[in-house]
Amino acid sequence: MAEAALTALFFADYVIIEEQTHKKSAIGLFDRFMSSQFPISFPPWCIFAGVTNLEGDHSFALNLVSEQDEVVVAMNG
Repeated sequence: MAEAALTALFFADYVIIEEQTHKKSAIGLFDRFMSSQFPISFPPWCIFAGVTNLEGDHSFALNLVSEQDEVVVAMNG
């Protein structure tokens, strides 16, 4: 089997999944978020990731890291 590869990674305001076709629509794409003060609470947003060459169920982790290599947000799923 070919090695798994990340094909897409988007931040979006919403991800809509069509019930019949399972097509996905990412609404309000963005690639950064900034603030003049910390801590701060951002409105809810989504992360859409596309991965190829995987079969079955898998667990994933995503860490958002600052420029100083500090983990700012850690997510598992």
